[in-house]
Amino acid sequence: MKQLLLILILVVSLSSCETSSPKEIAKAEIEEIFEKVRSSYNFGDLPGIMEHFHPNFLHNGDDYQVEEVVWELRRNQYPTLDFDDLYIDLNGDFASVAFTLYLGDEEFTEPSTEKGDLSYFYKTFDGWKICGNEFVEQF
Repeated sequence: MKQLLLILILVVSLSSCETSSPKEIAKAEIEEIFEKVRSSYNFGDLPGIMEHFHPNFLHNGDDYQVEEVVWELRRNQYPTLDFDDLYIDLNGDFASVAFTLYLGDEEFTEPSTEKGDLSYFYKTFDGWKICGNEFVEQF
């Protein structure tokens, strides 16, 4: 009887455990990057923002170094950054993210032609990195 009760408890506890699919895990990791970028931006931590960018980042002709200047200029122009309505589309080691971007009082729908630099991700050995819309894998 004790064995039956133990088996029943084990079955119930195993069936109540939530399991996440690889896609759900990837989406959660990308959402976490957005949270970290938001926090870093709002605390004035430019290195904290840039740590989420791939070193071979390329977006509309801008490489990593230019992107770092872009974020420094944004920080000087807009006091706050926020995101809303993230929609993450996964495609293997790549992901694109559509969202609403708030820089200070201004609102942008991403990806846009003017900005959009946070909309493209590539999965590396270290996790997801922001890569830009012209990024090419290098082996």
